[in-house]
Amino acid sequence: MIKGIYAGFRLLYEIITLLSVGYWGFQLRSLGGWRYAVGIASAAAVVFVWGYWGSPAAPQRLQGVAHFILE
Repeated sequence: MIKGIYAGFRLLYEIITLLSVGYWGFQLRSLGGWRYAVGIASAAAVVFVWGYWGSPAAPQRLQGVAHFILE
């Protein structure tokens, strides 16, 4: 049961992270129309980095301190 609650909190944390990174990109008023592209691209970059190096099924999962920093 605790593993399920922990997994739920991790999922919630990941969703909040993606939303906040995307929101940051959309709020860059100095970029004009490019802010929409930056908002989407920044969230996509976070998804890529997590999927490639951070997720449990990652092909090249980081270990130790590097994984801790990524999380």
